[in-house]
Amino acid sequence: QEIVKRAWSTSDFPQLLTAAFDRSLRRFYEAHEDAWKFLARQENAVDFRAKTGIKVDGAVTFDEIPEGGEYREAPILQEEAATIKLKKYGRKYSITDIAVINDDLSVFSRLPRLMALGARQFQSKQFWEILANNKNAFDGHPLFHETNHKNFANQASTPVIYKKGTIDETFLSNARTLMRRQTSPAGEILTITPKYLIVPPELETAAQKMLASVLSNKSADVNPFANSLELIVAPSLTDDKAWYLAADPNAISADGIVYSYLNGQEGLRTESRVNWDTDSL
Repeated sequence: QEIVKRAWSTSDFPQLLTAAFDRSLRRFYEAHEDAWKFLARQENAVDFRAKTGIKVDGAVTFDEIPEGGEYREAPILQEEAATIKLKKYGRKYSITDIAVINDDLSVFSRLPRLMALGARQFQSKQFWEILANNKNAFDGHPLFHETNHKNFANQASTPVIYKKGTIDETFLSNARTLMRRQTSPAGEILTITPKYLIVPPELETAAQKMLASVLSNKSADVNPFANSLELIVAPSLTDDKAWYLAADPNAISADGIVYSYLNGQEGLRTESRVNWDTDSL
């Protein structure tokens, strides 16, 4: 115990322990890329002040300019109500001198793994709650709204992007059509192509069948959706009849869900100090 106490104060042991712990934490954290990051676009922020977005309305058209004629203004960039404001989240963990004396290094391999998993699950929960609870977008309407956003329905007769119930060819076709018909504020078609089919675990088998290839000599039996979408199964989705279509956020001009990190601190950051009151780090 005396050796450990001296190590806390008179050597680089706390820094070395923290550095080793941080490397393990980072390795476990970056070893797996969570599915929700395929569905949202990342931005970085330089500080914690609110960052206001700029709306690009998509009206990029061109006029003929006669000799001596003037260029007409194109209102492409507009003020936007959507904002991003960073929040800081954290927890404190203590490693006592007794833990160091008694340990066979298992805590230093297990704890970073648990912390990395917890960090990934925490961020994942923030994203999936937006979809599962259909939270409001910046315009005050739910993210999925039948009339204002034209991307929601719960009746079989309505073309949908988000459809409650069975996954079949008709519903998927209607969803894909409606997604391709999405327009900018200026009324220009955004040419959004669906890439992901997102389902809760209860619909995983049905989705796999819908996306599977079918070998057939009859055109009517061919599956037009075979290998056309990537399947994402999200255990965080609680409605066992709700499924979603989503585009690649980095391949379209329109923004869906956006998340942000502080510059240089993407993901996790650790700090340490010795607490002499409790003989712990």
